[in-house]
Amino acid sequence: MVIVDFEYNAVSKEFSPVIEIGAVKIKNYPVNDCPVILSEFQTYVYPGEGRVSKRITGLTGITMEDVRRRLKRKRRRERQREKKRKQKDLIAYSKTYNNINVDE
Repeated sequence: MVIVDFEYNAVSKEFSPVIEIGAVKIKNYPVNDCPVILSEFQTYVYPGEGRVSKRITGLTGITMEDVRRRLKRKRRRERQREKKRKQKDLIAYSKTYNNINVDE
């Protein structure tokens, strides 16, 4: 079973972007019905325009700095991907391998 939790930045009724996603995969043991955590996932989501409200920070502990760090990591990964896309492909071929002629 997977349990997913979203934290929203309730700026207004019309604009409440997600600022955190969390998920836990659990397994119930039949002996005592106590869930066992198999894996966890957590990430911040940059809310786009606006800031994390003080009210939300008070409720969740999530700060604007938390979501900014997430945005910086995302931008860094995008730059790395773009750099890899621009790199030329390298194809290598050797006619002999361990002194064995491949053409024979």
